[in-house]
Amino acid sequence: MRRWLLVLAPAALALRVFAVQPVTVAQLEQTLISTRSASDAEVASRLAGMQLTERLDSSTLTRWLNGLHGSKSAHALIVLADLSSFLNLPVGTSPVDSAPDIARQREIMAKVVDYAITVNHRLPNLFATRRTTRFEDWPKELEIKDEVPARSIAPQFVDESSVIVRYRDGKEELTPARVSKRNNPTNEQGLFSYGLFGPILSTVLVDASRGTSGWSRWEHGPSGPLAVFRYFVPMERSNYKVKFCCVPVAGMLLSQLDRISAYHGEIAVDPDDGTIVRLTLLADLDQGDLSTLLEESAEGTPLSRADIAVEYGPVEIGGKVYFCPARSIAVSRARTLLLPKKDKSPRLGPERTFVNDVSFTQYHLFRSESRILLDTDRVP
Repeated sequence: MRRWLLVLAPAALALRVFAVQPVTVAQLEQTLISTRSASDAEVASRLAGMQLTERLDSSTLTRWLNGLHGSKSAHALIVLADLSSFLNLPVGTSPVDSAPDIARQREIMAKVVDYAITVNHRLPNLFATRRTTRFEDWPKELEIKDEVPARSIAPQFVDESSVIVRYRDGKEELTPARVSKRNNPTNEQGLFSYGLFGPILSTVLVDASRGTSGWSRWEHGPSGPLAVFRYFVPMERSNYKVKFCCVPVAGMLLSQLDRISAYHGEIAVDPDDGTIVRLTLLADLDQGDLSTLLEESAEGTPLSRADIAVEYGPVEIGGKVYFCPARSIAVSRARTLLLPKKDKSPRLGPERTFVNDVSFTQYHLFRSESRILLDTDRVP
């Protein structure tokens, strides 16, 4: 048997095989209801064979997670929801049928621009806990520990990590991560999301104003109807960097990708005050200079997908309510680099899907406290 060493750290996966079944959100709910008495492993096995055709919103996901009985089924449900993050909500759930007229659309977008420009000044210096849960799939062509699955296996849990993110004077700072691991990753892998507290909003709006944008639809939001606009940004107008670890370069080395990319996506906003509630960015990797870089490997493009979704929600900090990042999902797909154990040339292996599920919790004001000591306060 020919054996290869996988450079990208694989997940410790169980060898289970599933046929993918497309399901709606309603069908998924019926599955969860019908498997209430099943074991955690049995529920996870059912969910891992499914693929949503509609978006599962975060509030429904949280409610369903509370009804599960173990981590295996919870992880399988999170993966299903994350992979559906770039789809539309179920058909028939729009709160309004007709699109607003052009004047109303422009009025809404003017409020959105004002919100994005001032959001950095509205937020206080703060810190929060950012928790990342990583998942990876197992392609059927990939050998791991002398095992090769008969069919591709859906993304499985890899590890979790927590990091303190500090937002101070408009900049984000991170402390070293604490990792609860199932295997031993050497560094954070997959697609990176950054600048979520404000910079990413202004970047998208500035780029979209120089690209193409327009009305998409109405959606239900946590506190009322949301106006959804779509946008497209070509390579020559883009200021969006794709940060991914790691891709093979020239068929030999692993390199952290950090390049400008064309992209498109959607912005969901509160039509009354312009607050941005949801943002998606889907990189168009086949356009411009980035595609040239990715084609340096003679065996094909190593990175084929790089999509990010960010959700914002109200958070009380220091007695005031601010809209801050609540959750983000990064889904990427890249080819692995395989190195033979003997003196043979390396080659690109099959594509793998990487899912990074990120939540932001425990928000606090970032400030120092001091007290002036009088002579009477001093300890003799």
